[in-house]
Amino acid sequence: MEISASQLQTKHRHLVDALRRGEDVTILYHGNPIGIAKPMGRSKVVEEPGADDFFGMHKGESIEKVENELRELRSGRGSRIYDAD
Repeated sequence: MEISASQLQTKHRHLVDALRRGEDVTILYHGNPIGIAKPMGRSKVVEEPGADDFFGMHKGESIEKVENELRELRSGRGSRIYDAD
């Protein structure tokens, strides 16, 4: 089956139905294929070299330390100005 990128919003049900039937779905953009959606049972996960290095960068750290770091990154500039006093 083929579906255009613009049809993904309006005809997403057709995409889901095709995947449930076990079909591969080619996604087109301006008539050119840009990707293929495959059903989960048949798809293979291809790991990129070095992916473990990135996703394991906080390996061994406590979850609280990671959450505090994320909270600081998401807090914005205004909160850091008041913390400096």
